[in-house]
Amino acid sequence: MDLHRRSACSNTGKFSTKEEWRAAMEKRAAALLDGRRLLGTRRIGPWHARRGGGDSLVQGRREMAKLLLAAGLYERLTPALFQAGQTHIASLLTQEGAWRSQPVCAGDALLAYAVLSYPGTDLAFVRPAMEQTALLLQGLAGETGTVPADTTRPSIRLAQTVADICPFLTAYAAAYGEPFYRNLAMRQMDEYLRMGLHPSAGLPAEGFDSSSGLPVGAFGWSGACEALAFGLMETIRQLPVEDACSVSLAVHSRLLAGRLCALWEGNGCFPRLPASSLTDIEASSIIAAFLQDAYQRTKDRQYLAPIFCTQKELRRRTGQNGWVGAAQPPNEAIGFYSTEETATVGALAAALYAVAKLECPYEMADDENSQEGGA
Repeated sequence: MDLHRRSACSNTGKFSTKEEWRAAMEKRAAALLDGRRLLGTRRIGPWHARRGGGDSLVQGRREMAKLLLAAGLYERLTPALFQAGQTHIASLLTQEGAWRSQPVCAGDALLAYAVLSYPGTDLAFVRPAMEQTALLLQGLAGETGTVPADTTRPSIRLAQTVADICPFLTAYAAAYGEPFYRNLAMRQMDEYLRMGLHPSAGLPAEGFDSSSGLPVGAFGWSGACEALAFGLMETIRQLPVEDACSVSLAVHSRLLAGRLCALWEGNGCFPRLPASSLTDIEASSIIAAFLQDAYQRTKDRQYLAPIFCTQKELRRRTGQNGWVGAAQPPNEAIGFYSTEETATVGALAAALYAVAKLECPYEMADDENSQEGGA
C-alpha cells in the first residue's frame, strides 16, 4: 500500500464535531487549489483514462474542475476555500481571459463550466476562454451532430461526456446569448437518454455506439449513474424554468432518481455495480446531491433515507488528513473497473459538493438521531 492510500484510509471517522470533519476536507481542497502539497498527497495522475477521451493531463483538469465546482459552493460557508478557488481560476487564464492551456477534448469542458459558473466570475473577461471551449465542442459535433468523448472513436458516446459538456453548453448559451450551444446540449442529452439507458431497468450504460446502437460498458455502473445524474442536475440549473426542455429533463430526473433509490445499500453507499458489494463514495456523494435536488422539487420522502445514510458514511470514510476514501479510480478502458478501494481528488471534491448541497438534510438527520438516542 502506498503512502497516499495508507494515509488516506487511516484514522477515518475520528472527528468530534461536524465542523472539525468539514475543516479537514476544506483544508485539503484549498491546498490542492493553491497548488501546495501536504504530506500524504499523491500527484494528480498519471492516468490514461481513455473513457474520458484524454490522457493524464485531461484527467487532472477534470479533477481540478470538480474541486472548483465544490469550492464555488463555499462562498459563505468557508471563505478561505472559496478564495482558493478564485486564485486557481486566475492561474488558468491569461491577462486577456484566454486559457493558458488550450482545451483539447470534450472532457475539458467541465473545467470551463467550473470557471463560468463560479460565483462572481466576470463573464466578459472569461469570454475568450469560454469561446475557445465552445468552438472546440462545435467542431467535434459538426453542425447537427453530437460530441464524441474521443476523436479516435467517433461513434462512441459516453455518460461522462453528458456531465462534461451539457452544463457548460447550456450555461454558455445563457451567458452569451448563443442558442446554438443550448441546442447542442439538448441533442447530446436527448441522444443519451434515448440510446444509453437499459430498455427495462432505465439505468445508464457507461456509453453506447451511435453507429450500432449497442451499449458499451456495464449498465448501472456507479460512474455512469453519477455522470448522468450530475449532467441532468446541473443542466436543469442553467435552463430557464419556463423552458420546455427544463420541464422534460425534470421528468427524466425524477424517473432516474427513483431507479437509483432502489439500488442504495444499507451502509449509505451506491454500489459500483448493482451486483457488487463494493462501493464508490464519489458516486454516492453526487447521487445523494442529485436525490436532494429531486426532493426539493417533489418533497418525495423516498429520497431522504439514502441522503441521510450517505452523509453519515461520508464522515466515517474521511481521514484526519482530509482525504475521502473508497472511490473508484479512473479506469484504463471502457468496461474495466478497479476492485481496489482508494482515495481520489474526485472523491474529495464530490464529498465537499455533497456536504454543501445537503447542509439542511444533515441537520435534520442529526436531529432525528438525537431524538432516537443515536450517535
